[in-house]
Amino acid sequence: MMGLRGHDLELVMHDRPAPVDERAPHDDLTRALDDAFTAIRAAGPDRIELVTVTKDRICLQPADLEDGEQIAHALGCDIPLDHRMLVPGHTLWTGTRHGLEIQVRSVLRQMVD
Repeated sequence: MMGLRGHDLELVMHDRPAPVDERAPHDDLTRALDDAFTAIRAAGPDRIELVTVTKDRICLQPADLEDGEQIAHALGCDIPLDHRMLVPGHTLWTGTRHGLEIQVRSVLRQMVD
């Protein structure tokens, strides 16, 4: 019967990634994912359709874009960026939360005269 010798086993195990220590400090992406879950819970999971997460940004798209501004303000996003040239147009509300840029999409704001 043939098997791995101690030396062979060390070679095989050397190529495997080290196990994850659940108690280790979070990396940037894990922290962003945690913050995304917090934002989804704050907005109401049934109100969010799409979430995009990077190491330094979270973007939420509500199931109903009419809810976007309200969700944005609840999450502290108070800087609007109107995208009028896109079809359909929309407003992207931005802000910062725990060092991450948060973006929430909403219907296009109406111009105030």
